[in-house]
This record gives sequence, structure tokens and C-alpha cells, in this order.
Amino acid sequence: MLLVEQLEEREDIAIIQEWLQKRTDGEVETISLDALEQELIADGLVFS
Repeated sequence: MLLVEQLEEREDIAIIQEWLQKRTDGEVETISLDALEQELIADGLVFS
């Protein structure tokens, strides 16, 4: 695994851990899959 891939993996893990903690604390907002898809498209992460 390349160094860049390792850094991205660590970042992904940190994001998931933060989300799980927020969910445990009741601080997470749930959105529909349609809304999530629109956000991903708007951020350029998914192409329709």
C-alpha cells in the first residue's frame, strides 16, 4: 500500500470514528439516501 493510500485510509477511519461518537452522543442528523446522493453529486464525488 502506498503512503498516500495509508494516509487516506487513516483519514477515513478517523471520519467514521468521529461519526460513530457523534451518533453515540445523539448529535448525528439522519438524511434520506436521495438527499445523500444529491450532496455527493454537489460535492463532485458521484456523477449522475
